[in-house]
Parts: sequence; structure tokens; C-alpha cells
Amino acid sequence: MTRTERIERWRQVLGAESGTDVVQALVPYAGLPPLADRGAAGLLLGALLEAFEELPADPDPRTIERRLLLAPDEDDGHQDGGGAPVVAGRMLVARIEQLAAGLAPHQLREVAAGLAVPRLLAEYRLRALRHSATRRSGSTAFGRVEDWHRDEQMLDALIADQVSAAAAADPGTWSAPQAGAVGGAVAEQLKLAAIVLAEACAHPVPPALAWRGAVEGAGQEADVPLAGALAPVRAAIVAARHDDGEEMDALFPGATSGPGGRWELGWPVVGRGRQSYASGGAASPAHARFRAERAAAELAAAGGHVRALMDGRLLVPYRRGEPLPAEQVRHFDLPKVLEHVMDIWGADPLRSTEPLPALPHRSLDGEGLSMLAWLGEEMLLALPAAGEPANRAEVGRELVAFWRSHGCTVSEPARRYLAAAAQADSGTAGLGVRHRAGMLALLAGAADLSFELALEDELAPPAGGDWASLLDADTLAHHLERRVPGRSPVPGLAPRRVATVRAEIGRALAVLVHDGFAAWHHSAGPAVPPPAFTASNREADRRGHDATTVPQVPHAIVDIRADADPARRGPHATFSYKVEYAAPPRIELSVMADWGTLVAVPGRHLLDGRPVLAILQADDSGRPVRIQTIDVEAYFDTGMHGWRAWAEDRTATVSWSGDQPTVTLDTL
Repeated sequence: MTRTERIERWRQVLGAESGTDVVQALVPYAGLPPLADRGAAGLLLGALLEAFEELPADPDPRTIERRLLLAPDEDDGHQDGGGAPVVAGRMLVARIEQLAAGLAPHQLREVAAGLAVPRLLAEYRLRALRHSATRRSGSTAFGRVEDWHRDEQMLDALIADQVSAAAAADPGTWSAPQAGAVGGAVAEQLKLAAIVLAEACAHPVPPALAWRGAVEGAGQEADVPLAGALAPVRAAIVAARHDDGEEMDALFPGATSGPGGRWELGWPVVGRGRQSYASGGAASPAHARFRAERAAAELAAAGGHVRALMDGRLLVPYRRGEPLPAEQVRHFDLPKVLEHVMDIWGADPLRSTEPLPALPHRSLDGEGLSMLAWLGEEMLLALPAAGEPANRAEVGRELVAFWRSHGCTVSEPARRYLAAAAQADSGTAGLGVRHRAGMLALLAGAADLSFELALEDELAPPAGGDWASLLDADTLAHHLERRVPGRSPVPGLAPRRVATVRAEIGRALAVLVHDGFAAWHHSAGPAVPPPAFTASNREADRRGHDATTVPQVPHAIVDIRADADPARRGPHATFSYKVEYAAPPRIELSVMADWGTLVAVPGRHLLDGRPVLAILQADDSGRPVRIQTIDVEAYFDTGMHGWRAWAEDRTATVSWSGDQPTVTLDTL
């Protein structure tokens, strides 16, 4: 984009009339205080605009965003490649740091006051500078978690005191860390303005929506026209000074920043509330409007074929005969169905007498009724709404066509199991009856060679080839954990290698959970609470609710899918475990398509006992030094569930001692 084109784009997005000062238009759009004149703050913003002329391309706004709140020499953990926009983004951040570093202390104070730089930014930067110095000295030591928390609290207090002293003192008396904190905070404020400018250059100006006052609450809302949408799509914006719970008081008294903004784009899901397609913060209400309209344009460009995370349905279904993009299809095979049966109804489904109607699948208010509905809600297999014909359809052609319209496919073995389970009784047969009927249908179908090959392809033959042995719950659970699929779900990995990787991760996850339980039990000491429930006869409930004994944790069932979308959530894990449910732990890993080749084949899928979702950075010898993994929280819930565990995605640093890696999770 040429200088003239860039200036015109900025004027269009910022709402500046031809001939007016772009800096003056940027100020309210970026949520900055009004500038009475072109003082030091105005000159610095002008220098920021000029910095764009020094770049080889329009900068990538995401690259700038990743550099927020980091020390200048700190790695952001991303390998973006050498594309021109990414290089330009890094160059712009470096130039911003130079501009702030070039100001004398009294100029820093004037600029920080004029831009209403938040105190929190100075504290963040001072913390980043201290951590950077610690990394360079190599003096990091890891001890008990309690000691780490104590040290962090002491550091927080020290940083707050240093920033308060800088705010009250004459700039000429600032120490080097104090000057670095204020200068860094000014740089952070400039980066936030740079993101606004870079977004305007990086994306076409979206079509404007017809905004109106919100029906409920403050702010504005607008309908998003989308042909074929099953629900009304609506965008909303609201003025918001800062995120809830985050204090954004100015470091120095004087100017007051403008109102920030928040925006959201989504639609209602029956029985589930509102599905948010995209949302976030913004520098101002006008900036929030731009981001909401850009998200609406992206949604329209995708044809509305986006999936609700709450129920797996597409906002705009595919028409009959319309091709399904491979990346849009969600495939459900027999192992996935059976694993979820055991997750929902316990380790031995045959013992469940819970009545389940055959039809309809959903009630008028969206509640799941049938066995298929319960499974669909758990697996996010698209389910028909109460008013749709497929809601009263058996597992046959009509329901299969409905699934296809929502980008879902069900394998033939899974379809036969579900169909037989649904038809076991037209009334309200228990789950045990339905599960047995589904398994018997598989055994009967195995007499047909073509179906047996399909069954073997998904489930793999049990030991000795005795399919009837899978009617036993323990045998089925053991087989699901150790099966070798006929086709690999992970590109670059042979089926048997997939089975090995799944088993290794399953064992490692069980160790992480058990170690977490043991650590909680040890830290609780004599204060271990009594069992939450003592009258239960179920063995699983007794173990799950007994805080006096650390329970054994079976190896986890691991589902690996190469379906992560880098444009949205990226690689991630889904894991939650409660001992009271009796079923083994189950984790779903959503990884990139090259995970098998780059991570699993070299044997990097486990480092220091932690699953590796992605390698973010490697050293010169190819060893990972930055990864994405999980942090497992395992403890005893005294309020309801007893022993439970869950995981969240975390980035981490990997250090090496010979061939032995040590993984250190990043602090939140």
C-alpha cells in the first residue's frame, strides 16, 4: 500500500475528513485523551505514523499484539516465518521501542501524562524487565509451589512500590528500572495505537451495518444479514473502560483516556443460550464497530457455514448435493460413540436402567431426550431442533441427510450401533437394553465380510477375533484403549504408531492426574475433609468421594484429531475427569495437520511427562525449546464431585540436560 493509499485508508476507517489531521482522528479512535496541541504526545503519535513509511510492507497486527507486555529482548514464542507483513510488524515494534527509549525522563513523564498511560502498563513492563534480567543471569531456581507464590507476591509489592515512587518523584531522580518501566509503558501505549492503524491497512473496509440502540442495556446492536441462517445473527458493541477487575488508572494525573469498547457477534442456540462467533475488546466504541463489522464480513464470506460450539450445528446448513469441504467435515466412528457411551453412563453401560425414549430426540425447549440426543450433546454431533422433521426420524436416511447438511458424517458401524440401540424398544427402554442391542447388531453384522472389514477398520479385532467378548464392559474398555485403527486419523503416522502414541500419552496423563491428587492430599495434611458422601453403595462413588485415600487413576483414553484451525483456537486439548463416574479419563487433542510429522514421528509428543500439542520453537539442533502443552489441575472438590481433574492449554519453555528435557510452564 502506498503512502497516499495508506493515508486515505486511515481517513476512511478513522472517520477523518479530507484535509484534517490524521493524528487528531486517531486519538479518539484509539481511545486516547484529546490533544490540545501538537505537544510531545502529538509529535510522538506523528512519528508513529511516519514509522509506517519505513516498513517493507503493511505490518501484521497480530505480530504487534504478540509483542505486548514483553521486554524488548523477550521472545514471544511464535515462529511466524519471514513473510513481509510479519517482518514489518517486528520492525515497527522495534521502532516504537526506539522512539520511547529516545525520550528524556521529563519528556517521558509529559508523554505518559498526555497519553494517559495506565499505571498497570508500567507495572507489567517493570515485571518483564526483571524477568528478562533473571533469564540472562541464569539464576532461576524452582522449588515448592508455595515458595513461588510467596516470592511472586513479594515481587508484586516491590514493583507497585517502585512505580508509585516513580509517579511521585521528579523524573530526573528516577532509577534506571523506573525510567525503563515508564518508557516501556509509553511504548506499550504506542503499540496499542499501532495495532489500530495496522488493522486498518491489513483488512478491507467491511460493509457497514445498520446500528441502533440496544434493546437491552446500553450500547448498540445491528442485525447481520445472512441468507439461509437458522437463527438471527446479531452484532453488539458497548463502551467499556477496561476489562472487568482490571484497574486502568493513569500513571500520572492529568488527561483522561477515552472509553474503550467491547464487541460480540453471535446467535441464539435453542436450550443453550447465545453462541458467540467472535468477540473481544477494542480501543474505543468506533474501533469495536470496525471489528464487529469485519467479523460479520468474514462470516458472510464463509457462507455462514460455521459451527456452534454448543451443539455442533452449522449456522447455515449445506444444501443437498452441495460439496462439503474436507476441513468442515466432522466424522464420528464407532470407537468415538462407544467411548462416549462409557463416559456418560459409566464403565458398565449394561447395568444402566436409566429410561430413554426412542423419539423424539429433543424437547421443545431443546433438552436432549433420546440416547442419540445424549450422545450428540456430549460428542457435539449435530442434532435436529424440535420443529425439524429429523427430530422424529430414526437413525436412517433422513437423519443421515440431516447430519450431512451440518457437515457431520457417521461411519456405517456407528450408524448400525445407533440404529439398533434406538430400535431396541419403541418406548423408554433403559440404556443397558439399548447398548446391548447395538452391540448385538454389530456381532450379527460381522457375519457379512464387507461389514466385518469396516468394523475391523475402526475397532480392530479383539484378541482371538472373538467379537462377542466386547459385550463385557471391562474387555470393551481395555480394547478401546489399546486398539490399532485400520486407518490413521493423523497424517504422517501409521495406524499402529497412532495406537502407540495414544497409549503413551494415556499413561502419562494418568500419572499427571495421580501426582496432582497425591500433592493435594499431602498439602491437606490433617485438615483432610471427611468424605462428601458416605451413604453411597456404588464403589466408584465411594472412592471418588473419599478424601482420606488417593485413588488410583486408570490410563486415559486419548483421541487425537488433526483438525485444529490456526485462524481460530489453534491446537488445544479438552479434558475433564471425575473419579465418581467410574469411566477412565478421556482427553481429546486437537492438533495441526503436520503434528504427526513434526511432533510424533521424532518422538516429541511427550516431553518431561507432558503431552505436546505443538512445537513453537526449536534450537539449532532441532530440539524443542518452546512448546504448547497442558497444565493439569487435580484435587479433591469438597463441595460436590470429590476427586476431579481438568486441564488447560499452556505454553512452556523446554530446557535440556543432555537428552533429558525439563518443561517449565509459563506463568499466567
